[in-house]
Amino acid sequence: MATPAPALVTTTFFDQIGIKYEQAFGHDPGLLNFITRALSLIPAHASVLDVGCGTGKPVAATVSRSGRKVHGIDVSSTMVALSRQQVPDGTFEEISMFEFSPPAQYDAVFTIFCLFNMGGDLVGPLMKKINSWVVPGGYLFIGTMVADDFAEGDMLDEEDAYGGRHVPTRFMGNNASTLVYSRE
Repeated sequence: MATPAPALVTTTFFDQIGIKYEQAFGHDPGLLNFITRALSLIPAHASVLDVGCGTGKPVAATVSRSGRKVHGIDVSSTMVALSRQQVPDGTFEEISMFEFSPPAQYDAVFTIFCLFNMGGDLVGPLMKKINSWVVPGGYLFIGTMVADDFAEGDMLDEEDAYGGRHVPTRFMGNNASTLVYSRE
């Protein structure tokens, strides 16, 4: 699966924001609760993949503190460098999720807020690929935003073939468009 060129959020963008991303989003109580609850479902010796690991916080750091093995991937060299500094017990790799091919399956995979700028035509096949990285009986934990959380008037266009809707937003001080899906 070739790496697409997302028009909304680029590798360069994430290289530029670096630690500011963690400062803005890394301490969300709902996300921290989600990660803690997710970890309660997997074995203490589990191997975990953090797709779109960003700075390593909060997902990889929380996984590592729990004693589980964590490997993170991200397209941003800045984010990978920050992850390596902040989660020294984890391993991290600069690679696109579209290009990544793990040497073995993981007990759990987290994809937290790394799909919001992709259309359903990319997300559908990508999720199938990511799911293949999980051992049978393992877990795929997905964190994203849903269309149900926005007012109908906030959305820009009709649903795409996969139920996605664009919502204009400000992201890290920049104009952006977030793709959201229905809970259904």
